[in-house]
Parts: sequence; C-alpha cells; structure tokens
Amino acid sequence: MNVDRFNMTILMIVFLLFLLIIKPIHTAIQRLPSISLNEQSSIGTSIYDLTRVYSSSSSAKNLIKFSFLYDSSPHNSFFIVDSLTGRISIKRMIDREELCQTHTCNCERCLLTLEIIASTLQTIDILSLDIIIENINDNQPIFPISTFQIRLLENTDIGYIASFPSATDLDNQDRLEYRIVSLDEINKQEILETFSIVNLQTENQLGLRLLKSLDHEIKKLYKMKILANDGQHIGELLLDVYILDSNDNIPKFEHEKYQIKLYENTPIGTNILHIHAYDNDEGLNALINYTIMTDNPISLFPFQINVTTGIIQLIQSLDYEYETNYHFSVRARDNGPDAVSVYAQIEIDILDVNDCSPDIDFIFPDNHLQKNIFYIEEEKENNTRLFHLSVNDKDS
Repeated sequence: MNVDRFNMTILMIVFLLFLLIIKPIHTAIQRLPSISLNEQSSIGTSIYDLTRVYSSSSSAKNLIKFSFLYDSSPHNSFFIVDSLTGRISIKRMIDREELCQTHTCNCERCLLTLEIIASTLQTIDILSLDIIIENINDNQPIFPISTFQIRLLENTDIGYIASFPSATDLDNQDRLEYRIVSLDEINKQEILETFSIVNLQTENQLGLRLLKSLDHEIKKLYKMKILANDGQHIGELLLDVYILDSNDNIPKFEHEKYQIKLYENTPIGTNILHIHAYDNDEGLNALINYTIMTDNPISLFPFQINVTTGIIQLIQSLDYEYETNYHFSVRARDNGPDAVSVYAQIEIDILDVNDCSPDIDFIFPDNHLQKNIFYIEEEKENNTRLFHLSVNDKDS
C-alpha cells in the first residue's frame, strides 16, 4: 500500500508540473489589405512579405513560422511561401483566362485568396490575403473556324446583310476592330466597293453588307480575308462569297439562334433540341439536310444531329466542372443543284448539379496531437479556440 501511495504522489507531482509548464495557445484571424498582380508575371517574383505584419515586434519575427492553412486549395498551387522569411513568391504561371474557364476565380473580378498560418510556440495566427489578378492583352483574336463560305444570288438586293462568325478574344471582346482584305491582287479595290462589315450587335456573328449589284456572268467568286485586330494581335478568317446564277429559294431557319440550358447529369441519348429549317421549293430542292459545324474534335464533342430531322441528341456524358457551355453552328442545305447553305447558332449552357463531395481539412496545434489523438487540457476556459476546420467543395 505504501508503494502504491508513493507512486500516486509522484504522478500527481508530475501532473502539476505539466500544468505549470504548459501555456495556452492563442489564435487570431487577420485579413490583410488586398494586392494586385498582373497575369503572366514571372515565376519566382516576390509579391508579398508577411513579416511586415509583425514589424512592431521585431524580436519575435525570427521565431515565426509560416505555412499555408491547407494544401488542397487550388489558389495555393500558384504561390509558395517561405516558412522562415514569410516571403510569398509566384510558383507557376498565372493565366487569368484559365482561372475563369476553370472556375478557380470569379470572372468579373479575378480574385485569389491565400490563407496562411503564422505560428510561434504560444500563438497561431491565420492570415487571409486577397490577390487581384489583373488582365493583360496576351490572347490573339480567334475565329471559331478558319474558312467560311457565303452564297448570294446575283439578284440580291443592295443593302442585304449575310452573317458570318465573329472572332472571340478572351482579353477584351469589345475592343476588336474588323476589316476586309482582298485576296484578288488585280481587283483589290473592287471588294471594298462591293462589301462592308456590319456589327450585328449579336453574340458571335458579324454581317457582310452588299454595297452594289452582283453579276454572276462577270464575277462568280469573291475571295477575301476578314482581319480581327485587338490593338496588338490579329486573327483572320478566309471568307469566300459565291455568286449564284439561279433564282432558287434558299432554306431558312425558324430561329437564327437557339439557346438552351442543360443539367450536367442529363442521360446519354436524350433529345435536347429540335432544329428546323424550311424551304419554299419543291422536291429535292426542299429536302433539307442538317450538319453540325464545329472545330472541336468529333471524339470529344458530346452532341450529334439527325441529318434529316434536325434533332440534336446527347451522345456523351457532360461535366460542368470540365465545360460550362458549348457554342457551335448547324448548317441547313437543300438537295437541289447549287445548294445554298444557311447557318443557325447554337448555345448550350451546362448547369451544375451537386455531384462533388466536400473536402474537409483540419489544422491542429502540433503539440496537442499525438498519434491522431487530439488532447485537451482540463479546466480550459470557455470559448478557447482548439483547432481550425475548413471545407472546400468543387461545385458552384
């Protein structure tokens, strides 16, 4: 009994010494002033010094260790933080347009947020830093296809406007300027006197206005390039305008543009849209075939159209986290001689469903976690911060 009582006394003394030695860990959360950073900045560029937050306590600065709050955040992958100096540097190239396309940031205001732990033996601070990614003109205007054909009847009225695809610029769509360049070295001025470009004020389309009468017997084909200029870069589209000798009717779509929304879990085989064009001719001249026009690889394109009915069907699974919208054209062409093609624009927005599980991260003080067991001292004060929990979900 005396031995047991002695052992208990020793244990109590050790426990009291443990309580006297251990000090409570204090935690604070601080939001730092946001900073701006140009996209495509050089790898290794230093963008922020965290030690400036602790400039008033220079003696303690050397004891602080810095690290990211959790590793699973996609924002952290672009930066690296020096654990000793607190210097934040660029780890890999930042492309603002890629951030928007992958939903890593908000496209209206491209913002990356870093959450960083600054820890000492007595304190753990959580620092939040917003980094605004500024856009630069680093993208070339691109047309959705490289060549396009327009067919006009020779008796087309002056002032008629035929549509063709416009270019897209991920930097700034509104500042594009278009002009016509003739590919006919002998009659360069003739094209500029016959056609002009018109802004149709519609998405993904421009207009080619006819300025003077056409004559199939004099000229059957106008070959030109349409140049899109954003001030630094130029994109081009080869445009061929065929002048038709016949007076046949041409197909017309019920709508020039179709817009639908589709959930990402829509079953394969679903008929998602019925495109219809009509032709006032008879027989083969009124029999219309439909074709999807896209530059996307066929093996990756998730839609197909019935050639005769115009029904568009889903043939591959959709994934909102991979692609949020699809833009393409549908061509309608009759089966008569000198068939004329017309085009309708299709826009399909993919809607998100809750198909991603949340990721949960825990941040524990190192000296409170042993073999995956979190220890809490007794008689802790109420509202004492114990550890940090963060949740991330890839869904919108």
